[in-house]
Amino acid sequence: MNLEDVRKPGTPGSEQGRLFEPTSESKPDERNETRPEPNAEPQADPKRAEDPDRDLTPAKAVAEATAEWEIDAPSEAAVADLEPPPQPTPPAPPVCLALAGWLEAAAATHPGKLRSSNEDRFLLETWGDASPAVVVAVFDGMGGHGGGDLAAQIACHSLRHHLKVNPAPDRDPDRFEALLKAVYDADRDIHWRARLELGRGSMGTTVIMAVLTPDGGLHLHCGDSRLYHYRDGKAIRQTKDHTIVQVLLDHGKITPEEAATHPMRAQLTSCLGGGGDPGNMVVEPTWSREGPQQAARLDLQPGDVLLLCSDGLCGEVPAEDLDRLVADFAQDPKALVERCIQAALDAGGHDNVTVVALRWCQEAHPDSADQSATDTQTEQDADLGTDGQMDPKTDQQTEREVEQETGQP
Repeated sequence: MNLEDVRKPGTPGSEQGRLFEPTSESKPDERNETRPEPNAEPQADPKRAEDPDRDLTPAKAVAEATAEWEIDAPSEAAVADLEPPPQPTPPAPPVCLALAGWLEAAAATHPGKLRSSNEDRFLLETWGDASPAVVVAVFDGMGGHGGGDLAAQIACHSLRHHLKVNPAPDRDPDRFEALLKAVYDADRDIHWRARLELGRGSMGTTVIMAVLTPDGGLHLHCGDSRLYHYRDGKAIRQTKDHTIVQVLLDHGKITPEEAATHPMRAQLTSCLGGGGDPGNMVVEPTWSREGPQQAARLDLQPGDVLLLCSDGLCGEVPAEDLDRLVADFAQDPKALVERCIQAALDAGGHDNVTVVALRWCQEAHPDSADQSATDTQTEQDADLGTDGQMDPKTDQQTEREVEQETGQP
C-alpha cells in the first residue's frame, strides 16, 4: 500500500488521500478537530513527559488515556503495542497448515525491495475443536509512521480474538454473520485507537478473509486485497477491488490495459479505519435472502486452489503469469507461495507482498448441497442484527465470474 493519507474528502490533507468516497458533497468533521499533517510523527503529551523514567510506550499511553478519560477499550487488540512483523519469506519458510484429507495451506509475507517496513499481516488458523474450520485473512495497512502496520495488526488480532471467544457455527449463514461481525469489530478497534494517537487518525487496512470447512467455504472483503479461485490452473473467480480505478472500469471509462498503469489505481473507496466514521465502509459480497445461490459461497472441487494476496502481488505480477504459477505449483501450496513472492520481487518489489495459498483436497460432503438449501431457507427468517448489517447501497452481486477458457479477470 502507498504510505499516503487516507482521509475522506472535506478534511485537511484530502488532496493527497487514498480513500475516496463518491458522495455528492463532503461531510464536515462534526468534532471540529484540527487534523495533523498526513506524515506528522505521533507526539508525546508534554504533561506526561515530566518523569524521564516513565514508560511511554503507545500501549501504556493509551491505557493511561482511557483511565483518565474513563472510557473502556473495546478489546485487547485495540490497546496492544506494535509488534514486529512476521519474518519475511525468503529467507524464512512459509507458515504451513494441513488438515488430514481435505485441506493444505501455506502463508508468507515480504516487505518488498523498496519499503523499510512491512504493513501487511496475515492470519492462518483453525477455528473450533471438534470439527475445526480454517480461517485465513490478509490485511494490507496504510497510514505511514506506524499507522499502517498498527492498523493491520489491530485487525488481525481482533479477528484472532473473535475466533478464540466465539465457537465456530455449523451453518453457512451463521458463519457469514460471525465473519461480518469480526470485520466490523476490527474497524471499531482501529477507529478507537486512532482517536487516541496523534498522527494516526487516518490509519486503516484492507482485508480479504475466508473460512473453509469440509463442506465448502465462504469469503468477504473490503479494499483491494484479493481472492482468486483457480481450477485446472485457470482463474474462475476473483474479488472486485474497492478502488477508484474499479469504479472507472465498471462505468467503461477506462480499459483493463489502462487500469494496470492508472495513477489512481491504489486509491481505495473502502477500507477498515481510514479516518471516516466507524462502520462507514463497504464489505462484500452480501448475503442474499433469496435463492440457494450465494456470492459469498465458494464452490470447491478436488484440486481447486484459493489464492489470497495483498496488492503487492496482483499489482506486480500479470494475470497470465499468476495463472502459470498456479498451474505449475498447484499441488504444493508452500512452493506456490514462495514462487509468487519471488515473482513479485523479480517484478520490482515496489510494495509489501503477502500471499496465502490453499489447496482443496476432497469432494464436499454429500449432504453439503442439502445443507446449503436448508441454510438458505432458514436464513429467510433470520436477522443478522445491527452489527452485522452492511450498507444497503452495497446489496448487490459483487463478484464477477471469470471465463474458464480465458483465465482473465
